[in-house]
Amino acid sequence: MKLNPTLALAAATATGLLSATSAYGFNLKTDRQDLFDTFNSRVRQESLRLDDASASMLQLDPETLRWTGGADSVDVFFINEGAWYRNQLLFSANGEDAQMIFDDIASTESIMNEDQADLDRYQRELDSLTKTRSDLEQSVATRVASLKAQKAQLEQNKANTPSNQWWVLNRYNRDLDKVNEELNWLASATEQDVADKITSLTNTINWKTDFLNREKTLGNNGLGAMSLGDGVSLGTFEGETSLNFMIRANGARNPNGHIFGAQAALNGDELQHVIAYEYEYFNQLTNENENWVLMGFEDIWGVHKDEGGSSDRDFNDVVIAVRGVTGEAMVSVPEPSSTAAVLGLAALGMTGLRKSKKEV
Repeated sequence: MKLNPTLALAAATATGLLSATSAYGFNLKTDRQDLFDTFNSRVRQESLRLDDASASMLQLDPETLRWTGGADSVDVFFINEGAWYRNQLLFSANGEDAQMIFDDIASTESIMNEDQADLDRYQRELDSLTKTRSDLEQSVATRVASLKAQKAQLEQNKANTPSNQWWVLNRYNRDLDKVNEELNWLASATEQDVADKITSLTNTINWKTDFLNREKTLGNNGLGAMSLGDGVSLGTFEGETSLNFMIRANGARNPNGHIFGAQAALNGDELQHVIAYEYEYFNQLTNENENWVLMGFEDIWGVHKDEGGSSDRDFNDVVIAVRGVTGEAMVSVPEPSSTAAVLGLAALGMTGLRKSKKEV
């Protein structure tokens, strides 16, 4: 995972916040475990949601985010990610050209982790397809024999599985259905049918092989290279500075992926893809309050799947915390599909929220 070389790394002595303890400059989880845990505990496996009745974190209009000014640097930290996509995070200051912050948001520690199990699964799929093609190239009888052996093994595994392990039994049943379906197809398949199947398998094997090879060029030989809490500093700016944080959906795999930022009107689908919440943290090292914004991003184009689209509108695909920014409270009513799917902060309540110096 590379960082834009133009981004300045903050010095701990200057900010009183973090020390240079990771390859990315500093790490919030390492240096401010309590603060990282506060943010990360709001990220749920299925979504980032806010129970408005029990949380009092102020929702901000993401279009109004700006640098707080003074000596405060703008520091950006990776909190978590819940996406199959390998997204990129960028920012723009005062509408200027976007700059890269994180070019491959993927981690073995995240709720949708990119680890060795993923690569192993891709390889098993390839091995299975290659075995099927090899059998068919020899003869239909060879393939039938292989399938019958698979069926016998699956039936034995199923018989040896306790009835309360329903999820395992369901998997065996699905696999048996696939085996029986292929056996039924082979029973009536013509030579041309088999030839067409071999061609189709070859095409699938080729593109899956290409995908796996490209995947291994990302991160750490295909594994997510980021650690939760990794951060960089964007430094300080001159004068009033508006900031727009955005993602390029699946940008590590596709440089032409959709870019989704704070301004819904500029997103290709004209939908909200960013949500932001204010958090005020008292830093006991500097004896000052710090402005933080917790942000969640949605990386799928279009409306919610319940409305005919393909998106889950969960806003947990990229989750970051940004220090040194502020914004205006959200005054308009969010679109229906994002009203509930905001940040998962229900447990926050009044604990640690917007603490002032006199409360500590």
